[in-house]
Amino acid sequence: MFGMPIDWIKLYQAFDVGPLQANQFEDLYVELADVRGENEPGSVASYLEGSIRSSSTYTCQIVSGHEGSGKSTELRRVQKNLETGPKRVFCVVADIEGDVPLDDADFPDLLLAIVRQTAVALRDRLKIDLQPGYFADRARKIKELLLTEVDLKEARLDTALGVMVASLRQAPESREKIRQALNPRVQSLLEAANEVFSEARTRLKSHGFDDLAIIVDGTDKLKRGYGADTERYPGERLFVHRADQTRGFECHIIYAVPLALVHSPLVSDLEQLYGQQTPIIPVTKLHDRAGKRLDLSYARFLEILRKRVAFAGESFDAVFPNPGATDDLIRFSGGQPRVLCALARDCLRPQAPIHKSVVEAVARKETMALRKALELPHWQVLAEFLAGKQPLPAPETREVFRDLLIVRALLYYRNSQEWLGVNPLVGNLPEGVNRIHV
Repeated sequence: MFGMPIDWIKLYQAFDVGPLQANQFEDLYVELADVRGENEPGSVASYLEGSIRSSSTYTCQIVSGHEGSGKSTELRRVQKNLETGPKRVFCVVADIEGDVPLDDADFPDLLLAIVRQTAVALRDRLKIDLQPGYFADRARKIKELLLTEVDLKEARLDTALGVMVASLRQAPESREKIRQALNPRVQSLLEAANEVFSEARTRLKSHGFDDLAIIVDGTDKLKRGYGADTERYPGERLFVHRADQTRGFECHIIYAVPLALVHSPLVSDLEQLYGQQTPIIPVTKLHDRAGKRLDLSYARFLEILRKRVAFAGESFDAVFPNPGATDDLIRFSGGQPRVLCALARDCLRPQAPIHKSVVEAVARKETMALRKALELPHWQVLAEFLAGKQPLPAPETREVFRDLLIVRALLYYRNSQEWLGVNPLVGNLPEGVNRIHV
């Protein structure tokens, strides 16, 4: 194989930045729990799965982590594990990013998206068609508002709900009008959703499944809402103000929640509302807090690169002829698997072997993009971290910390303690930034 022309398109596709799918785990999955610091007392995926398998009632769990930390892949590992073994749980991964307006999400939007994607998963994977009879009686007013000819009594459930979901993603004026009609009926809609899940569980038994679980992904990308139901932190509206509703589904459910919400004064409210400390999937530690390189972490990330290249059927030495290039690529990833794959993809665009100079050029581009989001107050806080300190948020810097977590200028790590580190793509401090004590 060595010496053959490289299929650059296939190689580029092998570095897809999306979460691993069930049929890719054997070829591409690399265990990172121990190098992330999740081995105390166990991996987050095992914790979530164990809670579902051990509980005698339906569970509602939340989990968090940076975008790019591997959270979505771990959630799909929960799905894969739940669907195997002596007690099989049919697990739907409902990624709401395409269904719900992330900058203005409310519970009716979330409910419709979850039920729609559950209906799609049942139809596509098991040929189970759910009819919308459970929603039809409660949805006449919605139908009038949508000005649609869709017959809720005859159409498939996912088709009918697809019309509603699309309408809620329209202009804010249309969305507000529909919500005014939906909100007084939220409890009825929740009851209808639970009737759908009850019917689904009954039909799943004939396919060898004992129960139903839904993993709601994409809700970690929610942005702050505005208007009458203002929130200070992303996801606050859904997971704090509407917690009675988000916890009201009669099935096992896991929500990904924004990291900025978990790193906020509302963390104690979340613990009380959901009966748990929020598990966080940390970023992989490539260096300890003193800056010492952690060779095992580098080896695991090198394994990610090797598996992707092998998946494309290529020679690793032909793609990465210089070991220094892989070291730099791993270092610039900051311990984020998705960022590692994204950087590798950008390095492949010239369709030439990846040398150190190519990695450095791609990293410079990413650094320039990240620095555009940072203003003087951000740099002043970052200066403290770069000086080896772990400053705590104060009232005047709380918003700054939130911004730094959202744009991933600060990354969440964990070993025996939790700590925040500066993303290596941030680069050096600009001249004239005075260090302040916060």
